[in-house]
Amino acid sequence: MAQPDSIFIRRDSTDIFHNMAVEEHLFDQIQPGQCRLLLWQSRPAVVIGRNQVPWRECLLSQLPEMGVTLARRRTGGGAVWHDAGNINFSFILDRKLYDYNRQAGMIVDAIKSLGIDAAPGPHRVINVGDRKVSGCAMRLSKGRALHHGTLLVSSDLARLREVLQPEESEITCRAVASRPANVVNLSEIVPDVTVEKVTDALAAAFSAEYGVTESAGEVDDITDDRDIAARRIMLSSDEWVLGETPTFDVTWDIVDNAGTNRLKMRVERGSIVEATAYGSGAEAVAKALEGQPFDRPKIRKILASL
Repeated sequence: MAQPDSIFIRRDSTDIFHNMAVEEHLFDQIQPGQCRLLLWQSRPAVVIGRNQVPWRECLLSQLPEMGVTLARRRTGGGAVWHDAGNINFSFILDRKLYDYNRQAGMIVDAIKSLGIDAAPGPHRVINVGDRKVSGCAMRLSKGRALHHGTLLVSSDLARLREVLQPEESEITCRAVASRPANVVNLSEIVPDVTVEKVTDALAAAFSAEYGVTESAGEVDDITDDRDIAARRIMLSSDEWVLGETPTFDVTWDIVDNAGTNRLKMRVERGSIVEATAYGSGAEAVAKALEGQPFDRPKIRKILASL
């Protein structure tokens, strides 16, 4: 079989929305016979799947003060944590070249070259022993395929566990929920493993598996800056990150001097479309909340004013 037109790309930007825009642009531009491996990192962020409810996946209202960004990707799957100790990989390729086992095998080979015994696990993850080091998601379209994921090298796992817990526990919906996993950093297994060493190992494994037509540190020469800028605006907008949230119902118990009252809210596209309150001032509460963004601090202020 002839080697594909393969390019290895290492991004220096840590702007998550810019890197997601580059990935999306490359996906839409892929041509028959082409294969790209894009590696990138980002500043601290929680990235949720296409059909997830952020309030069920993370401490959403606390993210700004923690210096953490929320992003929504176009692929399915669960919520993941990004920071400087995590490598994000994106296989972007001709649909005819797509082969999950081949791509995952390349990642496993790169990890093994560092002296770490990794293996594919259930639910399309890569494990070291019984602990997860990598998860992935896919997007398949006519003529094109995307297989992207995360690889934990020296990530702040304490912060990951702190952030990836639900802000709202009483949510009812059909949206995809994340599957908790026992995770580990590669650097916990082999202490001298660094992001740079893993990046080099991935580049070598990619070259061995697919051949490399060329290697690019940046992608300005093969991308359209205006298109990427437009995509970044869309991907970072509230209309996408919050507005694409599936419809859900949430129940609060409100404790005040009059006792405990129950508040039920239906949320569509990130806004309260229906509120039902029980107890004192119920009608005023419902009227004040309907049409408001579903924002815990703002709702608390409205309730306190009533």
